[in-house]
Amino acid sequence: MKVLFANTVLDEVLENGNRSMEIRRFLNDCQDKTIEGYCCSFYYCLLAQKMTANEMRKTLSILGKLLKPIHVNMRDLREALNYEDPESGLYAILVKRHRLDCALVMEKNGKEDSTIELYVPKELRRKIENGKTSEQRRDL
Repeated sequence: MKVLFANTVLDEVLENGNRSMEIRRFLNDCQDKTIEGYCCSFYYCLLAQKMTANEMRKTLSILGKLLKPIHVNMRDLREALNYEDPESGLYAILVKRHRLDCALVMEKNGKEDSTIELYVPKELRRKIENGKTSEQRRDL
């Protein structure tokens, strides 16, 4: 399963650390290669504004091993402005363009595009667990 991690999801992990256990489980799934994780390349620029150089190096070394960056071009940004919520619109555009399965977001601001799936962490966990045996679910 190919999942785009929204900026707000990654911010939640960085700000709340161990309190965001559900999201950390998804990152562990990325490490175990259970799911393929992606993030917007411009997120790294946003991090530079929030962190010192040493914090930035440490964070990038970890994120770089777990998530593959997706380049956001100007056309993507212009198209996203046509959506009611441009941030969710950008995720919809990237999911379609890169043929990903879904985007993981912290909250849904309405259905932006019926052709893509936006999930909050609990919904995505349920989707992943569907079709697994009870023994496999315990291992998740």
